[in-house]
Parts: sequence; C-alpha cells; structure tokens
Amino acid sequence: MMRLIFSLLVALALAAPAAAHESLPLIVELTQQDQTRFSIVTRAPGNLRRENLPDITLTGDCAELPRSARARQYECPERPKELTIGKSGAASAPAILLKARFANGERLSVTAPPGSSSLLLPREETASSVLLGYVNIGVFHILTGLDHLLFLACLVLIARTWRRTAITVTGFTIGHAITITLATLGLVRVNSGAVEAIIALSIVFLAAELVRGDRSGLVFRKPAIIASAFGLLHGLGFAGALMSIGTAQTRPILSLIGFNIGVEAGQLVFVAIALLLVKRFARLRGRIASLQFGKYATRGFISVIGTVGGYWFIERTVGIFTQGGWII
Repeated sequence: MMRLIFSLLVALALAAPAAAHESLPLIVELTQQDQTRFSIVTRAPGNLRRENLPDITLTGDCAELPRSARARQYECPERPKELTIGKSGAASAPAILLKARFANGERLSVTAPPGSSSLLLPREETASSVLLGYVNIGVFHILTGLDHLLFLACLVLIARTWRRTAITVTGFTIGHAITITLATLGLVRVNSGAVEAIIALSIVFLAAELVRGDRSGLVFRKPAIIASAFGLLHGLGFAGALMSIGTAQTRPILSLIGFNIGVEAGQLVFVAIALLLVKRFARLRGRIASLQFGKYATRGFISVIGTVGGYWFIERTVGIFTQGGWII
C-alpha cells in the first residue's frame, strides 16, 4: 500500500508543473490598420508553447502580405467575416478569445470553444454574446484549474453532507466573487506570483487538517468561515487570469459578470460530482471487512493532494524570486 501511495506521489509531483496552471484561452487580436489592411497578433497563455499555437488566418478574399515582427498582415477588399483556426500542436486545442478593433472605432470580443476550426465575426458586439462568451471562459478556467479543484475537493471532504457542502461552497463563492470584482476593477492590486503560491499553501493547510482529523477544530466546525477567507485569496487568482485575458472592450462589467457565473457553474458541477464520489466511497468502505483499508486509502489520497500542493508552493515561491531577478 505504501509503495502505491509513494508511486502516486512521485507521478503527480512530476506532472505538477503542467497541471498547476489554468488553461487560459489563446488571445487573438485583429486590428484594422486602414481601409483594406488588417493585422493579426496572437498572445499565448503561459501553459501553451509558441510552437504549439494553432495557425490563425483570415478567410475569404483576403491576401496575406509579408508579416511584420509580431503580426500577420492581410489585404482584404472588404471586412473579414471569418477566421480559420488550424490544428494546435498541443495535446488539447485551446479556447480562442478574439478581440477585434476596426478603423471606425468599433470593437468586438468573440469566443470559440476548444477544438474549434473557425470563428465567425458578427456585425456587432451584443450583450448576449459577451455574457455567454465569458461564461464559457469562466467554466473552462475553473474546470482546468487543478489547484482550485484540489482545494474544492478538500472542502467537500471536510463538509461531507450536502447541506454543509452547500453552505461551505457558498462562502467560498462569496469570497472569490468579492476579490475578483475588486481586483478586476483595479481597486485591489497584489503580486500575482505571491497569490498563486499562497493558493498552493491553502491546499497544504486543508490537507494537513484532514490528515490530522481533529473535528473539534475551527476547520471542521465552521468550514464556511474558512472557505470564505480562502475564497478571498482564490478570487485574486481568478482575477489575475481574467486580467491577463482582458474584458470585452465595450462591455467590461458584463464580461466580469459572465466570468463569475462561469466559474460558479463549473465549480458547482465539480463539487456535485466530488460529493457523489465521497458518498459512494463511504458506502463502499462500509461493505469492506477491513475498515482500516478505507481509512488508509483516504489518508493516502489526502496526502497526495497535500504533497502536490506543497510542490506547487515551492515551485511558485522559487518562481517569484527567479522572475524578479533574485536568482539568475
């Protein structure tokens, strides 16, 4: 049993750097330079290497011109109506967020889900398209953010029942909604690297409390309070992702609302599935003759979570000093 747990720890630790960072969408900036000339610039998220970027091209009557240092240049007799998205070299194709800016001052923000082969440019940006687009980004962000999911898994293991889990997750939601809003509106500014490191440390903290199993402590008695406090922290992480993506140019508040709704929707799906699995495992453990096996299996799983969180904390803390120039 110990060998199995150790093998899982090693495997997850080795995979941690890739899984720790959320899969942010690929940003495509389309700019109209003059009446017939357009340029495309792509901004890759940190988890996607440039050589794995999909090939983004303008379709229709557009002719590609010699590219500049950063942008692809096109000559189009009329306004483009569609972008073609080539295959990505990554294991999973990223979502696409197109930000278009036209010579007449008009601006558009359009999203395409992962694996899309094309993206249509609407004639105008609508409230519904912005809201739905950022809801999709929020859902994709939370469901691919392994650090946030591991934290939620710990909350589910602490709360256990449907009622306590609902109250606990509501506290977490209120906490992160507050800081997402404040940070996105520029009312709060923090070091994103430090926030990511402390988010990893929050996973270690909850995992340690679960292994310790002291149900008289505040974490088990009032999980909603702990979830709300840590929700403020995780909200800063969500806000950092949203700010790196950017909001819709014409409807920033609607972008923020949609992103919050998407994060909440994805979170609820994950929590519901996690709680069902916890209940299923509890019933299964009750049928096993040796309850010690179930106890050790649970502690082993929690130890894996805590170890991965600790690995991320060290990795992200070192990254703060490395990126800041302290380590060459």
